Amino acid sequence: MIGMKWIGLALGIIALSVAIKKGQAKQALLAFVIGALYGFVIDVIGGDILGLWSYKSSIYSASYFLLVVPGWGVFGMFINIFWNQMVGKPWRAFICLTVGLFLVLEIPNLSVQSWTYTIPLWLVAIGWFPLVGTCRLFYILSSDV
Repeated sequence: MIGMKWIGLALGIIALSVAIKKGQAKQALLAFVIGALYGFVIDVIGGDILGLWSYKSSIYSASYFLLVVPGWGVFGMFINIFWNQMVGKPWRAFICLTVGLFLVLEIPNLSVQSWTYTIPLWLVAIGWFPLVGTCRLFYILSSDV
């Protein structure tokens, strides 16, 4: 099974290529930074404090900051660059990105187990909707500043 870091790298290259082609490199950088910060906060609250999931290494380790935090950045960039491409269709973007990223990231992780959950997968799936929606919300709020 392909490693999660390679899936993240592929998603990052795809999103960055689209952003550059569409003249949205600045938006891609903003979305990356928001995604990285957002993901770290989510991991501290959901993973460390609430114990809903855990990674193979501590979230305060060097490998976490070198691999997972940039992975969250790619997550934020992918959501927002592709959402920007679906102008006038916010519900379609929301559903497609949420379901698509859930399948691309969670299904391979079932065998790779880069992260593991202490809650049922159906609850994880439901949690992806506020995860994607709030990531988009923080991007919108930040891009208006």
